[in-house]
Amino acid sequence: MVQATQQNQTLRSTAPAEICPAFFSHARRLPDKPAIQCGHTVMTYQQLAQLVARWSNAMAAHGVARGDHIAVILPNSIEFVALILVAAMWRRSIREQRTMR
Repeated sequence: MVQATQQNQTLRSTAPAEICPAFFSHARRLPDKPAIQCGHTVMTYQQLAQLVARWSNAMAAHGVARGDHIAVILPNSIEFVALILVAAMWRRSIREQRTMR
């Protein structure tokens, strides 16, 4: 049981760093392919990547910086997934900055 707990902690700590490169790689290679569907709304990888970039820029413009804690209360939706990707992208940037020191 201890191994499973340690493995879960490792997965949780590395998942945000790994999801962004995979997502943006798909967005570059398959921009017109559906990335997510919620109800009748379908968003392509390109559209979702653009939404993630817009929200990342908007948050920064409103004073949110890497390392800040944010809270999000949203139902399961495309917007929720986009915000998870924004947070993962910012977390990856922090991790990269730490390894360069």
